[in-house]
Amino acid sequence: MQYLLAAAAAAIAGLASLVICLLADRRRQVRLTLRDCTERKQAEQKAQRLLAAVQADKEWLSQVLSSINEEVYFTDTQRRYTFANTVAMREFGHTSVKGIEVEKVIANLVVLRADGSARPIEEAPPLRALTGEVIRDEEQIVRIPRTGELRHRQVSSAPVRDASGRIIGSVSVVRDVTERKRAEASLREADQRKDVFLATLSHELRNPLAPILTAARLLESPGVTSTEAQRCGSIISRQVIHMTSLL
Repeated sequence: MQYLLAAAAAAIAGLASLVICLLADRRRQVRLTLRDCTERKQAEQKAQRLLAAVQADKEWLSQVLSSINEEVYFTDTQRRYTFANTVAMREFGHTSVKGIEVEKVIANLVVLRADGSARPIEEAPPLRALTGEVIRDEEQIVRIPRTGELRHRQVSSAPVRDASGRIIGSVSVVRDVTERKRAEASLREADQRKDVFLATLSHELRNPLAPILTAARLLESPGVTSTEAQRCGSIISRQVIHMTSLL
């Protein structure tokens, strides 16, 4: 009888030990699960904060780019626009160019080189920048769809690279220089008019100077008569009046 009681007690003790171990293991699993949930939640919260920060930076950059007077474009490696600031979209009548192929946009425009010859699409600075080329202040002439007029523009494009140096897109800044070109043309025209005026004036001044010089030499001669001297004085006076009117 005592043997049976001892065996039963041992069995109960073993069962209790097993139950305790199972409970401890379950408690450990619960703790691990709670810790995983906490870490996952913390990771999710961190990711959300990072996304919020990225979105805030993106909005800030968009506001900055939209506040400048130059047109700004970004393209990806698929040759599609990913961003255009307010000035760029207003200039070409777009509400958005995101996702539109560069070739498709340019194909609807009249784009000329600085010398007036047609510019192939493949020479577009944003596309050349995707190959690693840096373009600075390249002049081009574009017919603006909004007004139909030809405008002179300077384009600068450069590749955009990630931390490893791999090209992930391109950025382009376009400046309208039409007014400057017109001012330069006006200055050149004014210089040309000035040169023509001076040449004409020089020619016209030579005409009265010749008789004045002849009359002055005649007056210096020793045998000049009073009649000749009077006539020379009249010539000089008349030519001086003529020169005065020219000046």
